Amino acid sequence: MNDILDLPAERDLPPEAGHAMRARILGSVRPRPARTARLRAAVAGVVLLAVASGVAAVVWQRPDRPAVQVLAMGSGELSPTLRDAAERCLRWNSPQRQAR
Repeated sequence: MNDILDLPAERDLPPEAGHAMRARILGSVRPRPARTARLRAAVAGVVLLAVASGVAAVVWQRPDRPAVQVLAMGSGELSPTLRDAAERCLRWNSPQRQAR
């Protein structure tokens, strides 16, 4: 039988020293408790990020804001090539052409 890892006999040590030695040995063998402060900070950060993302999504997709933005421009504001491209696009997407 191997008695190297056994604590010394209580009769060889005063009671206080035996208890202190046992506490030191068991304290060094046991794993350290998790750092709750860092864990709490990480959880708080994740919760804050989730709440901020939810608020941003709600504000970004407001129902009172129109989905389409209409821009009023006169014909003099368009360049000739842009006017030709716009007319061609309107012809291609006309209801008569779509019906064919």
